[in-house]
Amino acid sequence: MKRLLTVLAISGTMMVAHRAIVAQDLSSRADRKITGQYYLPHSTSAYHRSAMEHARVLNYYGENYKAVPKEITQQHVAEVKRNVDLAKKELAKLKPEAAKDKKLQKPLAAMEAHLATCDELCQMLTDVAVKTGGSDSEAICDCCQKLESELKAAEAENDKIKEQLGVAPKKK
Repeated sequence: MKRLLTVLAISGTMMVAHRAIVAQDLSSRADRKITGQYYLPHSTSAYHRSAMEHARVLNYYGENYKAVPKEITQQHVAEVKRNVDLAKKELAKLKPEAAKDKKLQKPLAAMEAHLATCDELCQMLTDVAVKTGGSDSEAICDCCQKLESELKAAEAENDKIKEQLGVAPKKK
């Protein structure tokens, strides 16, 4: 009985020590720091998805209506732009870590390029809305489809970053 209690005491102490070590390792991972100082890849994914949804809605309007009112286009473009800006802001937090890890540099640069293209497409959508008053549905759809494609590509790069960082997939 005494031996059993001794074994349990030792193993319990070892388990606590092991958990402390594992917790310390996990706390340095990007998905464990919710301080705002470190890159949050799942937040970036949410920004991509939100921007894509606004592009899809605007594309739907362009496909199904002769004209999309300028105000509606501007509202959705503003939301796409806001989410792209938030994704870029989050991505900037990864730069110090990427400077030390060459495997992060390529997807980081690719994602930055895709988000820069999104900015250009947002400007094109704004220009189309202002110049045509929303009557050029074909141009609106074209921009929205390109936007969605760029955002999907940015998210694919974010998936590579998650994998490189060892960030677990989001549970459904």
